[in-house]
Amino acid sequence: MTNPIDSNLCLDPSITFNRMFVIHMYSLKKDLTFPENWFYPTLPQTEYKSWGYQKYLDFGVFEKNDKSLKMYMNTSGAPQYAFPNGNQDQLFQFLLMTDWTLLYDEMHDYGDISREDSIKVYKRTKRIIMTNELPLDPTPLDKCTHFIVNKIKEKSPSAYMENLVLNLMIGWIDVGTAHLDLSRMKEVPSLSVVDYLRTTNIAIELCIMTIIHSQGYNESLLFSDPSWKELTKSIAQIVYHLNDIVSWEVEKMQSGTCNAMSIKIHNGMTPQQAYLSIIQDIDNLVKYCLELEGELGIRFPNLNCLEKCIKSAYYCATGIFCWSLTSERYKTKDSIFKELVSTNEQVARSFGDL
Repeated sequence: MTNPIDSNLCLDPSITFNRMFVIHMYSLKKDLTFPENWFYPTLPQTEYKSWGYQKYLDFGVFEKNDKSLKMYMNTSGAPQYAFPNGNQDQLFQFLLMTDWTLLYDEMHDYGDISREDSIKVYKRTKRIIMTNELPLDPTPLDKCTHFIVNKIKEKSPSAYMENLVLNLMIGWIDVGTAHLDLSRMKEVPSLSVVDYLRTTNIAIELCIMTIIHSQGYNESLLFSDPSWKELTKSIAQIVYHLNDIVSWEVEKMQSGTCNAMSIKIHNGMTPQQAYLSIIQDIDNLVKYCLELEGELGIRFPNLNCLEKCIKSAYYCATGIFCWSLTSERYKTKDSIFKELVSTNEQVARSFGDL
């Protein structure tokens, strides 16, 4: 697979980043190339969005007003891109999971929660996942967690699939405090440490298996296979690299960061070099996924759902990428990416803006 980026682009570090990108305005759609069959041709209806909005009002996550509605519609579009072949009930289940991870992330990003309180929240959440019981004084986040656990139990085709998704939720929770520590460090962390944590923190393996779970697939041999685990991990790495590109302009002024663009720049790369190196990293990961797909095809030649499960992982990656280019969450007025130039800076980007 060829990379369409102009290899003759000047990378002279004496030329400023903004000036370079005024001359060479980048297009993420052009620079990031994926196989055509990683994209689904149509998008589903969005009735699930209104179900989700009402549910969050019931939980007390936010109050009903124009600002919360605009913010919610901004963030709730991801499922229709990442799970484009899902029905409305499946999309609703997927929405709950993706927003669940956002709510916990933004508790850190927009709040002043201490490390001790963070650990308490995560222990409390793990307890709900394990016991399916609410505490006596449930918070909105507690109610969200409890509702999702019940949805998983209700829809699970087997105890194996139920436990698989619940364990992935617990695994995601387990990296939360470590990710908080990393994001609040005064020192810039190493890329290897960030890669290890971000691969889990981006929650893509959890998202992929939530999608597959909602479709009723129940293939313990496939989902415990090392090549399948490596495939979903690689998709997670693709998505976190994509996220680091599209979120860099929004996050670069923050005091702490786990953003690969910022770390590469701190380590001596120009912004252009950092961007191009991440594009190359993504390109290599896509090639690796195709190799793993071939290995799985040899190992499971008679498994009817194999292609659909693999496509679910691919759609998740390209869908989140496409959604990122349409959402106000990552747009700025002077973005150096054509697709991320915003004419509306007033839209709340996330739950934490409410």
